[in-house]
Amino acid sequence: MAAREVDEQLAMLCHMELAGGEESLAETVADLPRPELERLLCLAVVELMDSQHDTEKQVSRMARRLQQRRSE
Repeated sequence: MAAREVDEQLAMLCHMELAGGEESLAETVADLPRPELERLLCLAVVELMDSQHDTEKQVSRMARRLQQRRSE
């Protein structure tokens, strides 16, 4: 699996959300210029899509291995 570089600002926003800092997160997002917010949202969507694709590949690989073990 290839390592991905995650945008520092996007990682910080995710960390804030996970830490439960909703007010601080809302303030930070509200302070972002629209082009920066759009860039971060695009990065987030791409990361989600890549993650879903990687997960589907892993599930398929595991299913094939399980099928091979059953047929042995």
